[in-house]
Amino acid sequence: MTGCSYIFVTTPQEQAGYTTAGDCTTNIAAPVIDTLLTTTNLFSTLYVAGENNVANKGQAVGIGVLATGFWLSSAIYGYYNTSKCAELRAESDPGPYRRPIRVRRRVPPGPYRSAPPPYPASGEDSVDGMPPAPPPYPSNAPGVSPQTAPIAPPQTAPIAPPQSAPIAPPQSRAPQQKDDDEP
Repeated sequence: MTGCSYIFVTTPQEQAGYTTAGDCTTNIAAPVIDTLLTTTNLFSTLYVAGENNVANKGQAVGIGVLATGFWLSSAIYGYYNTSKCAELRAESDPGPYRRPIRVRRRVPPGPYRSAPPPYPASGEDSVDGMPPAPPPYPSNAPGVSPQTAPIAPPQTAPIAPPQSAPIAPPQSRAPQQKDDDEP
């Protein structure tokens, strides 16, 4: 009579003072079956112990207790070794490869780095999702594209010196006439 875990659970391998996963078992089906058989034997043993009309009651209860203990030890053995195997595999196998996520961060300009131009030069593709820069001075000349149009400096009007207006002398007011009632 053997337990499922004693038969079907392969333990981790011990080599040179440390334990490796090797071909150990991580499936807990065998310990679960052992647990079910433990509870079945336990309840059947308790049932037989409570009955009065059982022949060889002492032997039946003794065998039931031994079988319950055996299935329980097999379940404990299975749970211990499958959990140890799962831990060893988790340590040795980091899982599927995942490409690291690259996050582009904008670094503020400082003494070690100059600020990037706000737009790419005219005619280049967009950079970082920004649209290309518009031409500085559009040309309405026929046959001239905005990229090849000559750039003319902006027209400004000459600034005239401020003119001062002649200061007019204050106007004199006619004296007001007083009413007779006023003091």
